[in-house]
Amino acid sequence: MNIISYKQGFISLFTVLLATVILAITIGMSSVALKQIVLTSTVDDSNEAFYAADSALQCAIMLDVQGIFQVGGPDEVYCGSIGPISIDDSDSGIFIFNQQTNGFEWANSNCTRVRVEKDAAATQIEALGYNVTCDQVGQSPRTVERALRVRYGN
Repeated sequence: MNIISYKQGFISLFTVLLATVILAITIGMSSVALKQIVLTSTVDDSNEAFYAADSALQCAIMLDVQGIFQVGGPDEVYCGSIGPISIDDSDSGIFIFNQQTNGFEWANSNCTRVRVEKDAAATQIEALGYNVTCDQVGQSPRTVERALRVRYGN
């Protein structure tokens, strides 16, 4: 007489079940770790863009105090050791310049774009900072832009 035992294979089933649970936990932890890595790199990119915008804004304020932004003013200027910076101006009192911030220790040749608007009553300076070079703005999917704007009376 043959006796059939239903206990054979229980260990195999238990092993597969345990391996599946461990795999699910590992995949979940890997997903969380990947999201943290992406978030951390985004924060770094954001800081680079912000500091690029801040340095460009400070440069533009310094140039405005020196009286550079006038119709018929110079076409090229220096901001400390960075330059020459070409200034596009028009008769309307709007001055635009792009600046590579490769002169700073923290920067990886970040792009900045500055727009200075002057009228009889006030000056408004808007500085856009990027975490990439000017050639990569609009091309790179990881481009981060930060903007700073200041307005003060003349």
